[in-house]
Amino acid sequence: NATGEPIPVQSQVVQNTPQKKIIKDGTMRIKTADMPAAKKRFDELLKSVNAYYELEDLQNNDAEIRYELKIRIPAENFEKLIIGIESGSDEITGKNIQARDVTEEYLDIATRLENKRAYMKRYQELLSKAQKIEDILAIDENIRTLQEEIESSEGRLKYLNDQVAFSTLNITLFKAKEYTYK
Repeated sequence: NATGEPIPVQSQVVQNTPQKKIIKDGTMRIKTADMPAAKKRFDELLKSVNAYYELEDLQNNDAEIRYELKIRIPAENFEKLIIGIESGSDEITGKNIQARDVTEEYLDIATRLENKRAYMKRYQELLSKAQKIEDILAIDENIRTLQEEIESSEGRLKYLNDQVAFSTLNITLFKAKEYTYK
């Protein structure tokens, strides 16, 4: 164009991302009568669906024994895990499951990233041809800024991909204790 600024290329990301990007997560509260058996069942259930504990926090006080569990599970096994939990004999006292569609955000970031990479390539070409120190410094500053933006966008896309690929389920597994008068 007339200003010498690089022209961004049209994105091909839309054609390369046909499926929706959905983040699934949820919380459940489960009351059990037999904590060791319930925890063992959870351990086995997680193994069977290729899930893992990101956090496992045990609290044991006068009122209850409680596990706070943060589970990461391949998204395609999320419903299997929920069904497995619900088919147990423990009482589900609370459940909240959510699905968030981040397709639009993902495509927006990916498209902007493509354009930033095109600008980066153009600035690098200009830098190789620049002869004046002030031109070199100005182009270098543009490259540095663009590099930071590219790294930020790549980080956000990586985060979204991880959240889509692995669902998160937060579980509170608890057993109330008999109250004893002291």
